[in-house]
Amino acid sequence: MVRAMTAYLTGIPQSDIRAIPAEIGGGFGGKTIVYLEPLATLLAKKSGRPVKMVMTRGEVMRATGPTSGSKSTVKIGATRDGKIVAAACGVLQPQFQRIHFSLRRAVEPHSTA
Repeated sequence: MVRAMTAYLTGIPQSDIRAIPAEIGGGFGGKTIVYLEPLATLLAKKSGRPVKMVMTRGEVMRATGPTSGSKSTVKIGATRDGKIVAAACGVLQPQFQRIHFSLRRAVEPHSTA
């Protein structure tokens, strides 16, 4: 998938692209999304040398998928002794649809009896 999409975006034949996977896990269900690979491919072609691109953990969280980005706001209300008495979550998606969830009553812990 990475080689095919990089080939498509750069116009370089797929057989001329070598991808070395660095992350553990799979792209099952279409979660493999190409981010840096086409840029690294074009830089390597221009420089004639191998290229390694690295993202910080924060950059990975902000810039990669498997989904489109969103902004979430979470509010939690608690008593002074730490009992959660309210919670609300708002999600803003790229299509500018606001989704809002709220919890109006306290969540009681499960009984151990």
